[in-house]
Parts: sequence; C-alpha cells; structure tokens
Amino acid sequence: MTNENKTAAPEAHIRGFRFPNLNAVIAAAHAVRSTPEIASEALYRDPKSGYYILTVKAETETPALFAALCNRLSEYAEPLFLTTGRAAYFAEHYRSVVAKDVLNSLAEL
Repeated sequence: MTNENKTAAPEAHIRGFRFPNLNAVIAAAHAVRSTPEIASEALYRDPKSGYYILTVKAETETPALFAALCNRLSEYAEPLFLTTGRAAYFAEHYRSVVAKDVLNSLAEL
C-alpha cells in the first residue's frame, strides 16, 4: 500500500464532537462531568454552519477514563475525525465560546 492510499487515523489523545446547538452542549455537560485530570476541553462555534465543536484532549495516563468520557459524549453529539492539526484549525478559524473547563462550566448553567 502506498502512502497515498493510507488514511490518517485519529490521534488517540484528542477527540472532537459536533453539536447542533448550544442547548445540546449544555445537556451533555449536565450528563457528563469531567475533571482537569481526565481531559481539557475547548468549545468553538462554526461561523458558517452554526454548529458547536467540542474538542477534548486527554490529560490522564488512564486511557479507560478518557474513553469513558468520550463514549458518554458520543451519546449527545456526532463524533468527529480529529487530529491535532484540525483542532488547531478550529482554534484559529472558529469562534471560541469557552476556552477551558467547558463541561464543568456549562454544567453550572
């Protein structure tokens, strides 16, 4: 197989989730609490579609904790193929809504 035919796999330590609106993000935040020891999160809004993109980066040495968090989030949002480069694209081109501790901050609403 040549390099042209290979598709890059998503990086294990970063995940993305697309929500249709802010209320959906808030609902997920109420159901899924996180801690800074498990993951760091950022929330962006796509200026064209209006979708909200949550990026979640692992901060734990225990992959099972991060996987459990991502599995719960996938019940509320569409999982996205995400690489570090794509996460950086969101940070540069999308409107930042909440820069850190997204799930806990929105769960307080």
